[in-house]
Amino acid sequence: MMDYENLNLQHYAGNEYANLSVFNNPEKRELKVRLEELPKQIKNPYKVMKSWLKWEIWDISALLEAITSKHNLESRKNKRMAKREANRRNLTTLNAGSNNLKTIFMVMGSKQQKITQLSNDIAASEEEIDTLINLVQLVTVYLYSAGIPYFRKDRMGVYAKVL
Repeated sequence: MMDYENLNLQHYAGNEYANLSVFNNPEKRELKVRLEELPKQIKNPYKVMKSWLKWEIWDISALLEAITSKHNLESRKNKRMAKREANRRNLTTLNAGSNNLKTIFMVMGSKQQKITQLSNDIAASEEEIDTLINLVQLVTVYLYSAGIPYFRKDRMGVYAKVL
């Protein structure tokens, strides 16, 4: 930069204006230092905006993932409840002694094993369903009392400030 200034000053003004130099003038050292430090102090606003938007997208993605996880838990609970009901119907059929396509060719020992297996499956389903119900309630309460309101309040304040 100093060479550029000297070359232009000599070419256009000659040596008589050498004291007007900014970078080579000893009286204006402070100005030179400030000009050299200026690019280091300036931040690219597009990089700042890109970074901010990236974090916003991550926050929104996290909230959507939490809501999706809640829906997946509800779906898992509903599937488990449907399976429990199907097992109950099969157990009722086996206990009643009536035959269907699944049980007509079973011998008595395998029917007893199937009844025991269905009873164990129903008991395990009951425990899993109770756990899933509690988990869904916990996630729902957290999302709707803490997660979403905090996100809404925090983001609306930021967006209002930006606009």
